[in-house]
Amino acid sequence: MFNFLNIIFSLYRSGYLKKLILLVLLVTYCLAIAGCSNTRITPKNESENSTLEKINRINKAWYKHI
Repeated sequence: MFNFLNIIFSLYRSGYLKKLILLVLLVTYCLAIAGCSNTRITPKNESENSTLEKINRINKAWYKHI
């Protein structure tokens, strides 16, 4: 553990730690832009159908309360 901290502090003093952190952040950002994340983008046709289904469900629920 102590040896690991010495390595970290020596990297910090030499300026490499800041560059390493920036590199990790840049790679993470690029992967997010490239689409390597877990978010799923629905195609336009599928989202329209989904919206119509939601509207129909809301209408059914509204009429049940009347």
